[in-house]
Amino acid sequence: MTFTKPNESDHYVTVRVVAMKVASQKLAAVPVADAVADQLPEELRENLSDDMLDSLSDMAVDMGTNAAVSTFDNFMRQNFEVHDYKVVNVGMVKYHGMNVPITIGFFGKVKLLVDEAKIQSIFH
Repeated sequence: MTFTKPNESDHYVTVRVVAMKVASQKLAAVPVADAVADQLPEELRENLSDDMLDSLSDMAVDMGTNAAVSTFDNFMRQNFEVHDYKVVNVGMVKYHGMNVPITIGFFGKVKLLVDEAKIQSIFH
């Protein structure tokens, strides 16, 4: 059997999927409609329909999601690299001055070495 190692983008995608899941869960826990309404001037707030407030809330969630994606991508570009070894490769992230292994690639597959809580603490 031939040993095939995944490429760097496979490692990146594996981490990104989990990081975006964590970000989505955090955003879902925020009462966005209330937060949006609190930021509006009172005279505007009184004249908005529930549908309009929902639309504003959806826009706020989209902006938060886009900001999370952008922040994650910037962090990964600066702090993530894949180290190649004979049979495997390992995705490492710089975290508090140390290189922490977070993925391992072998036989064409990438597996996470950390759980969602660790991903959240690294990318928070």
